[in-house]
Amino acid sequence: MVTVGLQFAAGKFTDKFNKKQMLKFGTIFYSVGWIVKIFIATAFHIFVASAYHSLTRIFITTPFDALTYELAADQGQYVDEFTVIREMSIHIGRIIMCLLIFLSLSFLSLQWTFILAAMSALFFNFLTEEDEQLT
Repeated sequence: MVTVGLQFAAGKFTDKFNKKQMLKFGTIFYSVGWIVKIFIATAFHIFVASAYHSLTRIFITTPFDALTYELAADQGQYVDEFTVIREMSIHIGRIIMCLLIFLSLSFLSLQWTFILAAMSALFFNFLTEEDEQLT
C-alpha cells in the first residue's frame, strides 16, 4: 500500500516539477541503495535495503516513463518504430549488463556487481543529457 501511495505521489510531483531534475535525484538515491547492498550482513539489513531500493526506484521510473511518453508523443506517425527501437535498446542493454556481470564474477567478488549496478543507475542522467542535445 505504501508503494502504491508513493507511486501516485511521485506521479503528482512529476507533473508539477522538473522531470529531469527529479530523475537526477532519483538516480542518485537509487545508486546509493546499490552501494548499501554491498554491506548487508543480516536478514533485517536485506529487508531495509530492499524497502529503500523499492521506494527509490519509483523516483526513477516515474519521471523516466513520463519523459519517454513525451518523446513517443513527439514522434507522430513513427510512434510504433520509436517503441520498437526503445524496447530493442532496453533488451540489448540488459544483455550487455548480464555479460558484464558474468565476466566480472569470473574475476571479482559479487560485491563489485553492485557497483556496476550503481553506475548503470547513474547512466540515466546521461540519457536525459543526450535527449537535450537531440531536441
